[in-house]
Amino acid sequence: MLNSVAFVVFLTTVWHQAEVAPASGVVPEGAAQMIEKHAKALDGLELIIATERVSMAETSNLPVELQILNSPSFLEPESYLVRIDGRRFFQRLTQGSSGVIAGEATFNGKILFSGRPPASGVESLLTIDTVDRSLGEAKRKATSRNHFFWTYFEEAGYHLPASPREIGEPTSSLVLHLAKQGRVISWSTDSEPGGLHDVTIEAPDPWSRRKMTPDQITAAVAHLRTSKSRERQSLLLQRLSERSELNPTRLYRFSLDPAIGFAVRSKWEMTLNRELLFHSSCEDFVKLPDRDLWIPKVIQTLVHASDLHPTYIAQSPIQRITNSVEKVTPKSFGDSDFELWYDAPGGSVFDYTAKDATADTPVTYNVPAKTSDLARAAAVSGLGFTPTRLLIALNVVFAISIAVWLWRNPRGAK
Repeated sequence: MLNSVAFVVFLTTVWHQAEVAPASGVVPEGAAQMIEKHAKALDGLELIIATERVSMAETSNLPVELQILNSPSFLEPESYLVRIDGRRFFQRLTQGSSGVIAGEATFNGKILFSGRPPASGVESLLTIDTVDRSLGEAKRKATSRNHFFWTYFEEAGYHLPASPREIGEPTSSLVLHLAKQGRVISWSTDSEPGGLHDVTIEAPDPWSRRKMTPDQITAAVAHLRTSKSRERQSLLLQRLSERSELNPTRLYRFSLDPAIGFAVRSKWEMTLNRELLFHSSCEDFVKLPDRDLWIPKVIQTLVHASDLHPTYIAQSPIQRITNSVEKVTPKSFGDSDFELWYDAPGGSVFDYTAKDATADTPVTYNVPAKTSDLARAAAVSGLGFTPTRLLIALNVVFAISIAVWLWRNPRGAK
């Protein structure tokens, strides 16, 4: 999904999973069953979610790296159309009052597509990715690409697959997902009957999954045009790499309400020293008819930190994000609800499913201008097109991905 962020970086990154000590707490069996049942009840829903960001800090009081958070491009209102159907997902992001489509992603049960349609003279971009675990993210040297961005759902306590490593998995509970990745530190219950459950989990820090050598950092920023840009991005990558060594995990705290299916009332993310990074409050719960599901109509998130400057944590919030459910509709979806393809001539396609693609290098080609060209398809592309290899460095696609990740990832600019 694209945006106007000025800094783009191609990363050659070694990903690693932070090690977490064995669990010292236990998820109550009854609670686990109810939580998972609650998460599964999202199946068969189409939602429209509005996102609004409000700055809470003067630009001059922010570090230079975070001042971009106050720019108009970051504060534009957004709207997400989301479809959930078992292991199939669709998401469309529109921005601004004009409703320009900034990005789309879908997994149709077999293939993963994500990109941006053509608009205002700008050609389309489309990535077609594999869900084959033998070609998955674990074996890729390049940065992991999140094709979906599930901010509302993560703050509401759900885990939905976002990258090729996860695609093919169903919706699940974020609490149980984090407990599986890390360890439950505590699980306590209010002494009052029907009281809230307070849960604290230590799990891998999503900002601490980059580990780069100085040479890798130099290579990653070499394509940037100005020395100032190279210096700024080098510093960011250095900080993220250092964080992967110093802060491999973070704390997640949840307040769960058993009266509404153990839905998340509040969520906190903190460093191991209990420094607050994010705090979300879920409000105005509604129960959907004919299913055991209560969803918050509004989620308010106070932001104290960003992975644009991972060593900076503000005492007071620097941004408030409001996610509001504008519409939720139970639906029986068909295959057409999970289709994504841009047929305008000249669009760029990055295809990891083509037979000549590798785990790190997609086959790249342009959408043909004539339908008669489709007849020459079979040689390389599984979609029926003869790829015309572009004279573009392949790092462009990864640069775009990282720019988007830094801007849109909920652990970054939220």
